[in-house]
Amino acid sequence: MKNFIKVALVALMTIALVISVTPLAFATEADDTVGTVESGEILLGAADTAADTAADTAEDTAADTAADTAEKAPETGDDDKADDKAEDKGMSTGTIISIAIAGVIVIVAVVLIVKNREKVAKFFREVKSELKKIVWTPWKQVKKNLVVVVIVVVLCAVAIGVLDVLFSKGIFALGNIL
Repeated sequence: MKNFIKVALVALMTIALVISVTPLAFATEADDTVGTVESGEILLGAADTAADTAADTAEDTAADTAADTAEKAPETGDDDKADDKAEDKGMSTGTIISIAIAGVIVIVAVVLIVKNREKVAKFFREVKSELKKIVWTPWKQVKKNLVVVVIVVVLCAVAIGVLDVLFSKGIFALGNIL
């Protein structure tokens, strides 16, 4: 029973990690994209076709015309209410899909763990026994190796910095010659 609890805790932690990372896979907005991205729209990047670009241009022109017409109309104060309603829409389509996928993953993981609990428990017992067989490096040796690594990293950083300064000055000198 103890092993099952441990397996269940590991499974829950894994599921929590998957749930927290899944929305990143379905991100719908990016700062480096050309144009704007509507909520729930999938980014195509360089795969956009000329037809998509033409359709987007036509939509933008229609939206600009509607905006110009709205600017000429007298203000009634209802625009603020419409903006508030647009902000209160809630979760985007991508977020809902992410939550649904995470839910399916959780259900499948729990079913598989419950169904194969003996195999899972055996697997973790074997992992535990293998971990006991590891011969760890003594702490004094670890400290020595750490010092060597830090010194080498600092020396490399200094060397790269010096070369960068020298090459920068050399490029400026070449620029002054020409």
